[in-house]
Amino acid sequence: MARVRAPLVPGDVVSVEVTGVAHDGAGVGRADGLAVFVPGTVPGDLALVRVSEVRRTFAVAKLVSVERASEVRVDPGCPSFGRCGGCQLRHVAYHAQLSFKTRRVREAFRRIGHIADVDVAPCLPAPVIDGYRNRVQFALDEKADGTRVVGFRPAGTHLVVDVDLCGLAMGEVNEAGQLLRKVLNSPEGSGIRVGPESLHHAAVRVSSCTKEVMVILVTASRDLSGFDAVARSLAHLKASIVSVHVAVSPARKGANWLGRASLLHGRETITECVRDRRFIISAESFFQVNLAQTERLVDTVEASASLTGTETLLDVYCGTGLMSICLAGDCAHVVGVEAVQEAVRDARVNARANRVGNAQFIAGRAETILGDLMARGLKPDVVVLDPPRAGCDREVLVATAEMKPSRAVYVSCDPETLARDLGFLNELGYRTRSVQPLDMFPNTSHVEAVALITPDPR
Repeated sequence: MARVRAPLVPGDVVSVEVTGVAHDGAGVGRADGLAVFVPGTVPGDLALVRVSEVRRTFAVAKLVSVERASEVRVDPGCPSFGRCGGCQLRHVAYHAQLSFKTRRVREAFRRIGHIADVDVAPCLPAPVIDGYRNRVQFALDEKADGTRVVGFRPAGTHLVVDVDLCGLAMGEVNEAGQLLRKVLNSPEGSGIRVGPESLHHAAVRVSSCTKEVMVILVTASRDLSGFDAVARSLAHLKASIVSVHVAVSPARKGANWLGRASLLHGRETITECVRDRRFIISAESFFQVNLAQTERLVDTVEASASLTGTETLLDVYCGTGLMSICLAGDCAHVVGVEAVQEAVRDARVNARANRVGNAQFIAGRAETILGDLMARGLKPDVVVLDPPRAGCDREVLVATAEMKPSRAVYVSCDPETLARDLGFLNELGYRTRSVQPLDMFPNTSHVEAVALITPDPR
């Protein structure tokens, strides 16, 4: 009589043939009829894994050992890989990373958007796959012996992994993190408490063209005594640290804070360059983290928009004006909409600095602003949508369709929300014509995509 194996339970050690990859980069196999998600594995691996969680239709496991390595598995080349949580695909050959990302976008359109006939092109590779990030959010904590650590907190844990060198970050970003660790462990930094109830994160941003460095210290406490001394010490150790701010926010929000950051030392902004344009960036403003690939992103949006010089362009979620200013020379008029007032202020300064006279920027939530613009008679020929990871609110998509543009270009950093939103636009009479994924984040599971949408003639 055949022996019937008991169902999987946490703690079981089983052998799994990895055949797929999940959207977060974890390898996927099957055991006892369940899908098993195993971070750190690659399709083609035969892996020994320890089950950590069992649900009704799937299980999660940790890699114990690779019994047979996939042909696309490579040496990650980083001592922190698998510990810090930052590089989900560093152990995967780059051509396979691109293939996974293309497949992720295609699957999202099929499974979530229910759009099967869209042309999803192969993912465009990045010119460099390491040392590209100009902005990093460091997690900060204090050990039991009083040593302050600067590194990263893996998802789902409270532990900060001390990391001296992040392979994704530009050298100047890593150096700023090292100097921050030095200052926090010096007499100048002793006046600041470090941990979840006080200083818990620091965001470091570096200009790819000027090498100026901005540091934003994020604390849960409104007691800012000692922060001025840390800011002065950082600037003294490195002349390129020209801007140091502090922001107050709960630790659960990480380095993402609400409200205004306060300047502690130096200048309010730093300057970044894209194409031949210069952009000032304040502490509150979003800007792309991979500048080499950002130029290709702008090129892709420009090609999709097919501007002839006569159009009115509406740029929704415009940020500091990157797309508006880069595309302004190809159209008659640009209107940018952005909820973050500081970013709108930066966009207006950037337009003046780049001698762009045909762009205007409006501060406000897109869900309400678009209705106001329609009521005032705005009829854009082309709409660019570049929302945050959560995607567009439905009110924005409805307003976009009601404006009846001849083309819309959707820029997304999340294929699943992109597919969801374009599926809804399809119901509103706008059909997705093409999708171009771009690898803005090599060695991670993230992927950018640019989609062209036009009215359905039916």
